[in-house]
Amino acid sequence: MSDPQKGVTPEVPYTRRWKWLRDTTGEKTLRGVGRACGVSHSTVQRWLRGGIPTAKLTELMVRFNCDPIEACVVWGILLDEHVSQLNYEALVRYAPMEVLTEEVHRRAMEYRTIRPDQERKHAVGVLWSV
Repeated sequence: MSDPQKGVTPEVPYTRRWKWLRDTTGEKTLRGVGRACGVSHSTVQRWLRGGIPTAKLTELMVRFNCDPIEACVVWGILLDEHVSQLNYEALVRYAPMEVLTEEVHRRAMEYRTIRPDQERKHAVGVLWSV
């Protein structure tokens, strides 16, 4: 599905890739995205049509602190079906404590807004059962 030298040739809609680049860089134009990525706007157009070199995608994920799984799905390295097969326990093992804490807090707050009647019982249970 991908060639590390040439880049990824995904079967992902052009607009999904463009949205990811715009959201990731915070830019709205091809020239702006190109500047943010350190390439020309014509290179960005080539990426959108034919894929992005995996080395450049990795560089962008690090530079812009992106979710690597989302990026790999958007650019066709992973299919949505592959994501459901990932070993999340292994991934969580390497996640920084701040990230885990923020996610547990986010989920507790999300649950609280959905079911405020059971806020205390479940929010505490979620926080302490981890």
